[in-house]
Amino acid sequence: MALPNLLLREFQTETISDLVPGKHAQAYSRISQDLETLAFSILARDTGQWNVHFHFEDGACEGKVLPFLWNDKAYFEESCLKAGKLHVFAHFERGPGKIKSRKNFETSTTFNAVSDVVHDNKQPQVPSSSLSMLDEVGLSIGVHERPMLQKTPNPSSRSRKRVKVHDLSPAFESEADEGSGFIPAANQHEGETGEDDDVYYDDDDDDDDRDHEEYNDNVVQPTSHTWTHTPPPPEQYDMDLNAYKTTNAPLGEYGHNPNWDIIQEQYRCKVAHARLIYGAYGTPAPTPCEGCQKHGLDCRVYRLKLRGS
Repeated sequence: MALPNLLLREFQTETISDLVPGKHAQAYSRISQDLETLAFSILARDTGQWNVHFHFEDGACEGKVLPFLWNDKAYFEESCLKAGKLHVFAHFERGPGKIKSRKNFETSTTFNAVSDVVHDNKQPQVPSSSLSMLDEVGLSIGVHERPMLQKTPNPSSRSRKRVKVHDLSPAFESEADEGSGFIPAANQHEGETGEDDDVYYDDDDDDDDRDHEEYNDNVVQPTSHTWTHTPPPPEQYDMDLNAYKTTNAPLGEYGHNPNWDIIQEQYRCKVAHARLIYGAYGTPAPTPCEGCQKHGLDCRVYRLKLRGS
């Protein structure tokens, strides 16, 4: 049966419910695309400090959702729906969270996907958001849905522009982005010199919308790689980008911003592109830029043409 869309809201609050496609909460609790992870990410709760359970009615804490019935799709019947949607209220309680930090876990956020090419001995596998979605957030990114590339010789260098990509860590914030802290992935900063000027991109203008439109002509084409999975369609890229623009990366994952609610939309767009390039949509640049070479960073660019011909 087709899974119904969810209207997710925190228990006993007056906030507006978030609309979530049912396919992104198929399970109650697992590694990705589960209800618990979704609630912690969307409602910005620390998994180390809170537990969560769910209700279908607001008000009194009764009628708790049972995980095994959720996994069995028992709640997705018409009798539980209102106007075709399932209303879910996340009830957070203080205590050690059930969902452990995935700092060292390698999986698909996005808000999510696997690392595509290991091009030297020190480059780690790239974890992506469980919200790719969202994965991620990127809600639609899953390990089984993303292409994996086999390592092959790099193509000859070509003249092209680079989409702007930031190293997302607190030391790299500009005055305009004050308070926009990030938690970078492990080993992301190996070889840094400690200098302050660690944001690397070419001298294009700062219009991120233009970056979004122009990158099609400036990405690495997959002529030197062998696809082992079907590449994502153009509309998948648009879905993941929009999700990353509107949803913070989970705590402990690349691109997480503790001040997400107050940063400007233009900066969110930069973060969204950086998370996509860091994950399944990016690949090591055939010719690393001078900034990345200087500071010992892994230089990545968009991997393939995603927005159609």
